Amino acid sequence: MTSTAPASGDTNSADPPPRCPHLARLTAGFDAHDPHLSPDLAIEVHRAIRSTAPVTYSPAHGGTWIVSRYHDVKTALADHETFSSAHGVFFPRAAGTPRFAPLECDPPEQIAFRTAMKPPFSLARVRELHDAVVQQVRSHIHPIAARGHGDLIAELAVPLPLTVVGLAVGFTEHAQRRIRELTSNTWGRMPKDDGPGGFWPAFAQLFDSEIRRARQQPGEDYLSTLVRTPLDGRPPRDDELHVMLVAYAIAGHETSMNTLAHLLWQLGCVVKVLVTATR
Repeated sequence: MTSTAPASGDTNSADPPPRCPHLARLTAGFDAHDPHLSPDLAIEVHRAIRSTAPVTYSPAHGGTWIVSRYHDVKTALADHETFSSAHGVFFPRAAGTPRFAPLECDPPEQIAFRTAMKPPFSLARVRELHDAVVQQVRSHIHPIAARGHGDLIAELAVPLPLTVVGLAVGFTEHAQRRIRELTSNTWGRMPKDDGPGGFWPAFAQLFDSEIRRARQQPGEDYLSTLVRTPLDGRPPRDDELHVMLVAYAIAGHETSMNTLAHLLWQLGCVVKVLVTATR
């Protein structure tokens, strides 16, 4: 390791880091789909918006209002009559894209969907799945350990959450393999396409197959229960099952995958933490 002494008369040991050229632009016109919006830059942009204009307007994609401070967001989320989620929470969004339940519903519909969807992720159910999840983690880690190297993102962070969701909900192995591919396609096309034809039919076809299996060959999995769980006192329609399954499929694994990947990246960047964690 080498170091360079500051020049004579220079009181600073290092120049301040350069300011990101995109910070001011994204603060003035926030765009979640901007190709320059990295996770680190997003933190800086969100901080700047909160401090300068806690309620601000962005012209991106036709325009949207942004509420940035915690207490304002909490208040809005508790007032569905003023701040409805039923028109969709993804922006921009291909016209005609089905809603994702229960995220894009308001009470009482939201409550009905949430009640039907909650059981596979209850604390009791998670405890029941503990040993199976541990086994899945080991099955992903052991090959990496045996080689002495590996890609923790591709070999652990990406496949593990979807595998666990599959265990909890009852997706077949075929569905689990397809969901990741279809999710990537959906995120790439939904903000840009004029309609859902480029991403939704493939999901609906996959879900139809899973629903048919659960009805004709029911097992101990939750999907076999869900297809028979009443909504408003009647059996759920296929389109209602679709919007519940897409929430399990996408939201159920994507955030966990990204969180786990970011955690592994942070551990890799902080050597002392990594060494301590492996002892």
